[in-house]
Amino acid sequence: MQVYYYNSPTHYFHYEPAYAMAKLQSSVNDPWGEIKIAKILGGSWARNNNYVVDVSKIYTYPDDEALDIMRYLYTGRFDPLVESR
Repeated sequence: MQVYYYNSPTHYFHYEPAYAMAKLQSSVNDPWGEIKIAKILGGSWARNNNYVVDVSKIYTYPDDEALDIMRYLYTGRFDPLVESR
């Protein structure tokens, strides 16, 4: 497992508030759809320019640490025992 620096600035030319709806669905290879959507925070229409300036490797984890690191990162994004943060 590797960590990369991803330099991708976004320049906004137009921004207009809007409403959003979302529905997730899972597949055998993609269980993210099982995550409950607690609340849509917002939505917008925008015209922007997004490009990649640089991608560079920061760190490579040893193979024996990768599984524990991914468990930590995943629970940081989604903890099924916590209803809201």
